Amino acid sequence: MSQTKFSVIVPAAGTGTRFKSNMPKQYSGLGGTTVLEQTVNSFTSHEAVTEVILAISKSDSFFQNLIFENHEKIKVVSGGQSRQDSVNNCLVAVDQDIDYVIVHDAVRPFFSIETALTQIQHLKEFDGAVPVIGIPDSLRSGEGMKPVDRSSIFAVQTPQIFKKSSLQDAFSKKIEDSLDFTDESQLLEAYGYKIKFFEGEPANKKITYPSDLYSMPSMDHRFGRGIDYHLYKPGSGFFLGGVQIDSNYEIVSHSDGDVLLHALADSIFGAIGLRDIGFYFPESDPLNKNLDSKIILNKALELLKNKNVKLNQVDITIVCGVPKISPYVDAIKESLSILCNVASENISIKSTTTEGLGGIGHDKGIAVFALVSVFK
Repeated sequence: MSQTKFSVIVPAAGTGTRFKSNMPKQYSGLGGTTVLEQTVNSFTSHEAVTEVILAISKSDSFFQNLIFENHEKIKVVSGGQSRQDSVNNCLVAVDQDIDYVIVHDAVRPFFSIETALTQIQHLKEFDGAVPVIGIPDSLRSGEGMKPVDRSSIFAVQTPQIFKKSSLQDAFSKKIEDSLDFTDESQLLEAYGYKIKFFEGEPANKKITYPSDLYSMPSMDHRFGRGIDYHLYKPGSGFFLGGVQIDSNYEIVSHSDGDVLLHALADSIFGAIGLRDIGFYFPESDPLNKNLDSKIILNKALELLKNKNVKLNQVDITIVCGVPKISPYVDAIKESLSILCNVASENISIKSTTTEGLGGIGHDKGIAVFALVSVFK
């Protein structure tokens, strides 16, 4: 399984007229990010996924503001007039070496890729595997509103997984026939391909109306706090949040002394119930001498990812008398946004003094307080 690679197609060019919003529903906020980011990041973070191909409308003005994990896996193509057109545009961009293609709705953020991948065993006999789920509600049909036996009716979900060759062939025939279908399984069946249906997941709901956002599975929100203090010594500046700060001081530290990244890393460790920096990077280890603090932060982010937890909000307070921090706030926000893969609007950088109190008030050092929120 680990050697099998997949391309993922996500048609995301729809305008969502039923959603009745000033933005397409895939850009609605959900858990500190957007629906589309959550959907795509679940794929890009999986080792079996080689690429995620997104169909985006040419008139889309929202996509450029998104931040994705492992964005090097992402390809973007122009959306078509219909879902089928968008999927076909993506299919053209699939790498030649790929054998299997997953097609998934942009507005189903709570799915399990593992459930879909377990169906790969059936694609020796079938051309595609599609999740379906029973209908819990009573049903009636027609002008007479006659009862319908719901035991034989199922709702179709995504992600749907197909042999690339079968999907490409079906689309080539569709173009010749000018037919339209609501999903790819219907398309393949229309041309004689075999589909394996398997049990889907109740939580894998498609967002269609604004109220659907409130019925999504609740998220596990957690918080972490980190604090770090360092003394000054005469010097020519230091790093803060990965940004070079001009100063007549430098930081006394075993590592490179980026006190902000230290506090931030500790806050992440705390949010997921782990030990502090000293546990993972002890001063007794000579390899940690002059260590780049970005390595420390990356360790925290790696452990965060391993627990399937996402960083949502970063709140930083810098306490010092000198140097003045305000000229560097925007640069620090941008640096943290890149380092943490968090939107800059979800990062706050504040600075204050101790009004002359204590060692910091007498320019003997600097302190940073970090607070993060994460969710699972």
